[in-house]
Amino acid sequence: NLPMKVRIRLAPSYRQCGILDALFAGPEMLAEMLEIDRPRIDGDEDLSRYLEKHRHEFYSSLGTKSWEHCHRFLLDFGRRYLADGDASIDTGPVPECSISSNNKVYIPLSGLNLIKSNDPTGVGKIKKQWQSENMHYVSDFNVVKCSGEYYCEFGLKKVERTTSPRVAASKPRKKKTKVLSIAKLCELIAKAELSNSKAYARVDFNDIQGRSVPGGAVELGKKR
Repeated sequence: NLPMKVRIRLAPSYRQCGILDALFAGPEMLAEMLEIDRPRIDGDEDLSRYLEKHRHEFYSSLGTKSWEHCHRFLLDFGRRYLADGDASIDTGPVPECSISSNNKVYIPLSGLNLIKSNDPTGVGKIKKQWQSENMHYVSDFNVVKCSGEYYCEFGLKKVERTTSPRVAASKPRKKKTKVLSIAKLCELIAKAELSNSKAYARVDFNDIQGRSVPGGAVELGKKR
């Protein structure tokens, strides 16, 4: 029988890996800090005050923009970390994720979207297995970092079959999950990375001047 939770190892591109590394830098720093200061933190209020006290230490990894989103993200992670002390770090549930037909993982966070799996053939096999057992995945995925590798993790549930189309039509629609603060944070990181890459890549060829040097090459640079 299949386990009720599946974990798929991801193979993010260089750009996707940069976004994930930046996203997890804050929680990794917080986990290290909590290992030292855990005995002095009692409940959500203490944890919130602790984050505010050390906010400038997190700016180096998360940036100064939109601290409200960073704070909520770290507060949620810190709460879960204090509860179980797990060595792995995760984002918490990201809504509306999916597995594509070619076994890539779709995570609707800015800069990520379709991520290759480390073993597409293995994903295809497990997908066939859960389908054969009349199961489907829960679309709220966790993105997990464990031992330096990235994974997505999701639960499986039995598919409810209804014989009457009237019954199916009368079922209430599932409420759309609220956009998590992590989505905003991921968007900020993706935009910052794109802005930085453009700044380094942009060259104004109209502004280049030069003079001849022996050997026929051109010495580039502005005239003074």
